[in-house]
Amino acid sequence: MTEIVFSWPGIGQYMTNALMIGDMNAVVAGTLVIGLIFMVLNFLADLAYVLLDPRTREAS
Repeated sequence: MTEIVFSWPGIGQYMTNALMIGDMNAVVAGTLVIGLIFMVLNFLADLAYVLLDPRTREAS
């Protein structure tokens, strides 16, 4: 949505164009990049949760 509103080229537009012309290598690469970004952001959220919530720390 942001790509369309602000006319910024991005991975969504790139993948859509790749799908339209049948470039499956680009589609797979874009899917892997989005999946990797998703995994990194989830890991950072889990790490922040552990660091910020004292109930998750073990009592020693």
